[in-house]
Amino acid sequence: MANYSDLIRPNILKVKPYVPGKPIDELRRELELECEICKMASNENVLGPSPEAVEAIKKAAEEIHLYPDDSCFYLKQAISQKFNIVPDMVHVTAGGVEFLYNVAQIILGPGDEAIMANPTFMVYPILSQVCDSKSVVIAGSHFQHDLMKMADAINDNTKIIWVANPCNPTGTYNNAEEVDEFVRKVNDRCLIVFDEAYAEFVDTDDYPNTLEYLTKGRRVCIMRTMSKTLGLAGVRIGYGFADPELVKYLATIRTNFSVSSLAQAAAVAALNDDKHLQRGLELIKESREFFCKQLDRLGIEYLPTQTNFIFMNFNTDSTGISEALKLRGFLVRPGWVFGTPNHMRISFSTMDINKRFFEALEDVLEETAIERAMKEKVQFDDDGLPITPPPGYPHDYTTTLPPGEPNP
Repeated sequence: MANYSDLIRPNILKVKPYVPGKPIDELRRELELECEICKMASNENVLGPSPEAVEAIKKAAEEIHLYPDDSCFYLKQAISQKFNIVPDMVHVTAGGVEFLYNVAQIILGPGDEAIMANPTFMVYPILSQVCDSKSVVIAGSHFQHDLMKMADAINDNTKIIWVANPCNPTGTYNNAEEVDEFVRKVNDRCLIVFDEAYAEFVDTDDYPNTLEYLTKGRRVCIMRTMSKTLGLAGVRIGYGFADPELVKYLATIRTNFSVSSLAQAAAVAALNDDKHLQRGLELIKESREFFCKQLDRLGIEYLPTQTNFIFMNFNTDSTGISEALKLRGFLVRPGWVFGTPNHMRISFSTMDINKRFFEALEDVLEETAIERAMKEKVQFDDDGLPITPPPGYPHDYTTTLPPGEPNP
């Protein structure tokens, strides 16, 4: 094989690629699993797309021999009407990530800096590397974005501040008061990019309306996606809001015809199906309450979430737990992916799968606790419970050993 390292730009050689979750079929072949596989790793919409969106795709498929409308005219009209803004402030992309790439490509360059939280969306540091610029990482307490510290980190080289609100992978959010103080402190010294991929899931009254900053002429732009609440992850459709001047530059470097005709048709239809959207949001609210109740029962730490997933802390490396869940047919996102190995991100699913997940998790925790106890030679009582619980033992653990199994 040929060696291309002398041709590749040095900054690209250093890029740490995004780690995607494995497709279900590939995992089934790899592990030779025969059980049902429940994907709870990618924050997808388990209800699927709107039936109206599916019908729109079928109709649009009759003309896939034609190039799509590169201006996304009808979709921009639909988005602008929904959010009561002018179409010139809308930039449509092949998924929300392309919007972020477009912003980075027109703003960041060698010597520039981009400020971000830790942990946060994994694409942000990749964008810095791709653009040969520097990532300035600001860790907040309790996995929150410390917006004031992020504003304090601005210098003459700062071009972008990435604000994931709510944040992936933590599920935390910054309220309107915090964001307003932050925007005033930044004072247009750089571009603030609000990544609001999960905004529709938020059900609090103090979530910021960042569009107001844009309409007032502040240096902000806002990313949204149709992959989550609208269930269109497979056709790749995202969009964002920015000043019309900025949108012109974003459109200039976006790949021609990147937004397919199928995606545009599906998006217009999905935006008009409020009933399907509400069903999805109601399921997420029910799942959120169920997960919190079950995690409280098991004594497992977690962060309050305003998204369709939850970030839990096992206080020990969760890799073994995630692998054991995988063998039981549950795909989750292990924390090592985000640089937080003790954590795990779980996407909410249907209530039936949610309940089965906790049955599997309890089995895994039982096995894990027993294995640890054996390694540490913890003594068990006559009921199979540890006399001195080992580190990480579920704190209200009450399950005894399976019948017929001797105490270690």
